[in-house]
Amino acid sequence: MSVFCTVLQKIYDLDVYFLQEKNNIHFFLHQFIQDLNVKTRHFTIPRKETTLVKLKKIKDILENPFFCLKVQNALLDLFSKTQKIMFALSKLVNSYKIKKMPIKIQTDLLLNDIDLSKKNIFMVFQHSVKYPFIINDLINIITTSLSNCSFFFAEPLDIKNPYNNIPFSKATLYSMYFFIRENLFSMPLLFDLFFHSNFDLNSFKINNENYIREVYIKNFVFRSRYNALYGYLMAMFEKYYEYMPSIVIDRDFPREKLVNIMRPYLQLYLLGNYLIIGSEKRYVTIHLLKKKLLQFSKHNPMFGRKIITQQIMWDQSPPTPPFVFRYPVYKNIIEFNSDCISFTDDSIKISDEELDEDDSIEMDDP
Repeated sequence: MSVFCTVLQKIYDLDVYFLQEKNNIHFFLHQFIQDLNVKTRHFTIPRKETTLVKLKKIKDILENPFFCLKVQNALLDLFSKTQKIMFALSKLVNSYKIKKMPIKIQTDLLLNDIDLSKKNIFMVFQHSVKYPFIINDLINIITTSLSNCSFFFAEPLDIKNPYNNIPFSKATLYSMYFFIRENLFSMPLLFDLFFHSNFDLNSFKINNENYIREVYIKNFVFRSRYNALYGYLMAMFEKYYEYMPSIVIDRDFPREKLVNIMRPYLQLYLLGNYLIIGSEKRYVTIHLLKKKLLQFSKHNPMFGRKIITQQIMWDQSPPTPPFVFRYPVYKNIIEFNSDCISFTDDSIKISDEELDEDDSIEMDDP
């Protein structure tokens, strides 16, 4: 604020014009500066408060009925020109500071070196330090924060810098949004909805809970380790047993392989459980899950079963007299029937009669 007053005073030579009675405008400007000094306690109060004082003071002048319109317009014009100079100075200072800021991080979140010359690099400035992010890391950070759920109930979090755990400012989020929009063909759904909520977390949560939950389920199914999903998978088999009655999963079937095969089906199962009850999308999801499970079962009714075969292995030890022959050794070879149809394969036709249209479902936990 002191810089603002100095610029205003030096540009318009207020010390020279103050003694000339005909220059009433400059007299009022001089009074304006004096009032700012007093009301801001000589600019010792926080910068944000001094800015509010400045704007309130110019508003009072413009609304004062004892000032003629000519004086008000002249004061507003001088104030606007000074503001323009201040913004230019501020931009110049910020550019200089940014140029001199050190780059603290040289790698992305996967520890790959970052090439700062590429167009997919977004630079974040926090606490006088530069943090470069590739666009894929930015999207992952944003999606993970906005799609956060607790027991499948939406609890979006502030989008933070992973290197210092400090939330990004609104200005940075706006810059991120337009950077992503210029460099990608499609904007991530949740970030677009967050943008239209003016980056207000509460408003975003209230108006978009179903979308948050849907994105969370997709990330949960395709990014979680198999041991976190196995219980949900067993619950799905139990609930929809009538659509795959011949499928018996052997207890020794590799769990990781089983979960990886069933991830798309598990996504439909969780969406059917946790989407808003009564919605058309929930009905379509449950219907599709039943159809896919029937196709899966018809393609290979013996999926998941253990297959044991015997293989003859001749004894390799040298024969000892009086025995001159080697004895056969039988070895059990254990395999699992893992042949399955692709989730996107619709070659097996399912009639409507084979699907049960009673789609009532409860939100079960395994």
